[in-house]
Amino acid sequence: MDNHIARPIFVVGSPRSGTSILTWALGQHPNILPTEEAPGRGPFAVAVGVYYGSGSGRGARSQFSAMGIGRDEFHAALGDAIDRLTLGHRAQLERLSEAAARDLPAQINKRFAVSRGAHEPKRRWVDGTPESSFYICGLNRLFPQARFVHILRDVRPVAASMLGFRHNDGSPLVQTAEEACDYWLRATQACLLARRALGPEKVYQLHYPDLIANPESALRGVCRFLGEEFAPACVEPLAERINSSHLENADVLAAVARAPNLDAALALGERLREVELADAVEPGARAEFEALFENAIEHARHVDDYHEAATTVLAGIGVVLGECGDISRFPHLIADRSRALAHMRRLAAVCAVALAVQWAAALAVWISTRAAAAGIALGVATAAIAIYLWLRRAGLRVAWRRFAGKNAFAQRNGNDDAARIGKMQHLPEGAQVARAQEHRACVR
Repeated sequence: MDNHIARPIFVVGSPRSGTSILTWALGQHPNILPTEEAPGRGPFAVAVGVYYGSGSGRGARSQFSAMGIGRDEFHAALGDAIDRLTLGHRAQLERLSEAAARDLPAQINKRFAVSRGAHEPKRRWVDGTPESSFYICGLNRLFPQARFVHILRDVRPVAASMLGFRHNDGSPLVQTAEEACDYWLRATQACLLARRALGPEKVYQLHYPDLIANPESALRGVCRFLGEEFAPACVEPLAERINSSHLENADVLAAVARAPNLDAALALGERLREVELADAVEPGARAEFEALFENAIEHARHVDDYHEAATTVLAGIGVVLGECGDISRFPHLIADRSRALAHMRRLAAVCAVALAVQWAAALAVWISTRAAAAGIALGVATAAIAIYLWLRRAGLRVAWRRFAGKNAFAQRNGNDDAARIGKMQHLPEGAQVARAQEHRACVR
């Protein structure tokens, strides 16, 4: 066994907060390799937890438990493999960067270099994926020696920038200003919880205005936190504006100002600027931090079951609604309206019982798991009951009256056809045709 220790750096925080520029700035350090974003790394940590649970859930009859492989050891072993792969493919990343410089020299900026020569050791790597904010616990299990730098920016320019940002496929990052503020709130709260749970030795908070106003001082503080000597090259990327939506639209800024959750976001940001964070780990925060990650593992473990349950509920709702609405399946009831209505009432009762059972089952699953998929299934079941009640009150009644009433009217008039035609026998042929057409128009 060698002495390799995985010590990656994760820049976390809300999207559009400066995660990219800080990642590239740190990546200019001779000992830090800048990498592209990897949104799947956090969910991978959750998947590792699911896999470990399946291999240890039966005690001595499970492989990991029988062999004495602990949860933290299992995570760290996979994290070590990821770290070796990442650093081991540095040469490939450099070759791609050099090829891009040859093919598109106008788009290459030397301030954003993968490395500045083979003499740089690059024993660590930095990742700036904003989604990592929600998976800090899992990433800390994969990489026990990792460090996290939370960059914090005012919610208003962040939300405005989110509204103007488009992914490579053209899809928007968020749809509304409220959604943008909510994203900022959730990411900031997740990073704050990580700081309280892991302590200042693991999570460093950097204010975006400090980085812009005094880059060297801010980056010296970050390097000190990381245990690295400050490198002047780290400041160079901050002379450029990258990955920016250049959004200065007054309408967008006004929409952000009207967001109903803006005040909550502003209050949190103000508190984080003015209040000194605790220097010690908070036990309660650590328990909450770990519990949230365990809940994510539990949800992922049962997501297929939730999907199957939701599919079953939807299929049952479809059958029930089909039975209630397809009156044409009972043509023999049209002649006897009282029998038809009685049958409709029986069907309605069956629908009510089936929907109530499905709703109760969905509620029980949601109460026991509090999982998102279970909540969706409960919402679908609730919506189905609402649809049923609406149909019972208006839709089915109107549909039946129109359908059964029209057929009964047609049948009643059809029974009189023979008598009517008999009365027309004495009329001339042309008059008979005209009278017949008049009669048909009345039936319609």
